[in-house]
Amino acid sequence: MFAGKDVALIPTLFFFLLMRNYYKKEDMEVVSLFGSKVWCKGATSHYILSGAHLMMPGVVDIGEVNNKTLHVGETVFIHSIGTSCPYAVGLSTEGLVNRAKIGKGVYVLHCYKDLLWDSYFAVFNAFCGSVYPVLPSSFRANEVVEILLPKLDTANEILEEKGDPGNLENGDDDVLRKNVFFNQSRVIQTTLKMIEGEDALIDFALCETVRALSHSMLPMPLTEFSPLLISNAPRIPGAKLQIDFKRTKYKKVLPYLLMRSDLITVSEEKKGNHFIVQINKSSELLRRHRRNYAEFLQLIHEPAKEEEALEAEQQMIREGAKGGIKRHIVSIETLYSPKNGSAIELTRILCTGMYLDNMKQKILGETLPKNLLLASYGDNNDFLDELYSRKHLCDNLRKYIRAKGLLETEGHSDGIPFVKLDDTLLPIASELDNFMRITEVEDRVLDRMFAPVHQILMETNQFINGVATSVSFITKTTKKGKLPKILVFTEKRKGNKIVTIVRGLDAYGFDLASLATEWKHQFSTFCTIYDPSKEMTKVKQGTQVPLELQLGGDWLSKLKAVLQEEFGFPQHTLNISAK
Repeated sequence: MFAGKDVALIPTLFFFLLMRNYYKKEDMEVVSLFGSKVWCKGATSHYILSGAHLMMPGVVDIGEVNNKTLHVGETVFIHSIGTSCPYAVGLSTEGLVNRAKIGKGVYVLHCYKDLLWDSYFAVFNAFCGSVYPVLPSSFRANEVVEILLPKLDTANEILEEKGDPGNLENGDDDVLRKNVFFNQSRVIQTTLKMIEGEDALIDFALCETVRALSHSMLPMPLTEFSPLLISNAPRIPGAKLQIDFKRTKYKKVLPYLLMRSDLITVSEEKKGNHFIVQINKSSELLRRHRRNYAEFLQLIHEPAKEEEALEAEQQMIREGAKGGIKRHIVSIETLYSPKNGSAIELTRILCTGMYLDNMKQKILGETLPKNLLLASYGDNNDFLDELYSRKHLCDNLRKYIRAKGLLETEGHSDGIPFVKLDDTLLPIASELDNFMRITEVEDRVLDRMFAPVHQILMETNQFINGVATSVSFITKTTKKGKLPKILVFTEKRKGNKIVTIVRGLDAYGFDLASLATEWKHQFSTFCTIYDPSKEMTKVKQGTQVPLELQLGGDWLSKLKAVLQEEFGFPQHTLNISAK
């Protein structure tokens, strides 16, 4: 396809991530040293991250290196509009060189979220003790969003107005940077006007705090919620905006929260002990917040928080180099993520507790004013992006069944009540099912409408000279599918020598290299890292095989204690046996 081309050095995207961290995101011009750039709409990244090549209709702009003409087979980096960090790299095609309107534009070799990226990124997080997001804020789970630019300010349009389209190669980078700068200035001025007044400032922080919370984190003590609220003040360059409740009319956090009962519910479990017990992510206040501050959050606030996190992480890594970093599992919780399907109304009921009854919106039996009907219905499906506990979903299901009078408790010998399936519950029914045991309804709802995910809270502590310091961070990760098991077993080798094998620690983000060194001294034996895929002849391409730590001797009982007490693994995640 690219005959006659010399072999070129093509860096991985992870290389640019390292450069971005090294330069603290101040300069990404290193990309231009290796190839040309193309810019695309953010939606285009969906297809590329799914394994597609870049087609010409998806190309918005092209930036060639040092004014040199682009040739077929040269390295090209793919960006979303307004971003400086590429999310894919490939080779230019004849269609790209000739600026064709159809056909393939870039033959993609490597992209964000592919196997090469995952392998490097996992090692980086484990080795560097990464406890904060180090990706650009535009890099999301399934796409790389674009940074919105003002209308008529794209490179093509400005140069067309000047009547000199030939200067595109010289000016596209500068135009994009200037557009971003002026757009950010406009957004900052607009935001400063919107947050005038103490209520507006605190409301911003409250909405951002609630956005970051999941239902599984509740109930949360007010003593833990208050620091989160205060830390979510808007990040505006050159303006230090801080929240001090003592200087407000509320004097304390609690009176303010009680005034925002539409968004958050506070309960006094014991005298003087208050907890956040419920959040309403469909409230009008939060919806207005998303709508009014959308550009500010994307362009200013979230990148600034990411910068703060990056600085804190680098400081921790620098300090950790003097001693070490250890990780400990705080908790592992099974949660449920809504599947994208046709039963949107039933999913809404289970996730939010909201339903329609005779064209009136209700929350767990309480009627809402009609003018709020559309505010939380139809155009607001944010609840699909959240994670929920089994208890939360089943509680809302049972409340809906009782509110609609669908529960039948008489005439059943086993004592388990039956549910009459109405039109809303029919998506979970089989043919001719009119009634179903309530326990079966719960099981079917979770199986057909939700996907289980596992939320892992990990604490990272810094050690200097073997002593734990006060520096520690909590990170939260989610794993889809079946929770990986940690296998610990023994094998007999030549000469009846016993070897203890630990498999699966890398799946939880533990650094095997540092563990091998630590266990070598702790157990006074050899400890090496081994890749079992080397002995596997029938491994499908893309299959990730867990690495192993192999120790000389029988250490089953001691390793069980270490994994449970020091690492925090629950009993059900361990499989310990002698082979």
